[in-house]
Amino acid sequence: MEKEDFIKKLGLIVREARKKKGISIEELAFNSNVAYSTVSCLERGVAKDLKVFNLYNLIKNLDIDPHLIFGNQNLTPEKISLINKISLLEDKDLKGILESLKKLTN
Repeated sequence: MEKEDFIKKLGLIVREARKKKGISIEELAFNSNVAYSTVSCLERGVAKDLKVFNLYNLIKNLDIDPHLIFGNQNLTPEKISLINKISLLEDKDLKGILESLKKLTN
């Protein structure tokens, strides 16, 4: 899947989940600690870049099943298990993991 196709698919899923919860873009952005413009661009399928932690916060606040976003494309049982474990992490734990990963990539 190309980046643009992924962003469009993700934007549709986020918009649908947000509307299903009956919240505005402003509320979702505030609750997720993500800029309004980021959520708006994502929903319109024109987001240029989306930080992993922002994506996590949006998914968490909208109770989106990660399988809706990532589908079953080349997902092994191990990868699915890892995605499910990550989705259960507390914010502080996830931030720590992301910081560790950033240090490894620098």
